[in-house]
Amino acid sequence: LSAQGSLRKIKIRHRDGTESTADIERFIATHEHKCNPLLRDGDIVIVPARNILRDFVGVYGGVNGEGAYEFVDGDSLMSMILIARGCSPLADSSHVIISRTDAEGNTLQTISADMKAIASGVSPDVPLQRGDRIVVREEMELRRDDNVSIEGEVLYPGRYPITKDSTKLSDIIKAAGGFTEFASLSLSKVF
Repeated sequence: LSAQGSLRKIKIRHRDGTESTADIERFIATHEHKCNPLLRDGDIVIVPARNILRDFVGVYGGVNGEGAYEFVDGDSLMSMILIARGCSPLADSSHVIISRTDAEGNTLQTISADMKAIASGVSPDVPLQRGDRIVVREEMELRRDDNVSIEGEVLYPGRYPITKDSTKLSDIIKAAGGFTEFASLSLSKVF
């Protein structure tokens, strides 16, 4: 259903002639009950085809679910970030860029937003348009997986983690259990 049918534009026709709309993807993200209306006896549920090539908003960068999401009138920056499974741990949510283009793909407008200010009520949420692309900047990851490999005549050869500018060769030799009786220090090499 999610590959071909829309999860965001489901129509429910009630026996009394009224209609409701269901947005299951938004309901999962926000738990807004208005997006998941109760069914009544005799309702007709209509699931239209999903047209992600025409009705989309792209969400990239520091979010847990990057990609193109189906656009629905009324979507906003905050609701779309929730649909994209929220910000990742490295997200810099105070620096968000929304790129808006025309039908030919030419950039018409670039909007900067601060999601922290929006969430606190200092700034208003940003309404989205079909085809918008959102980029949540990510903070630089300062931690790295620096390591060295020790081979040859040590008790426990293998890979060992190091800390930049503080791990000494003697620390790694000690971690590897020291030298075996066959080790030749004069023939040892560091690459």
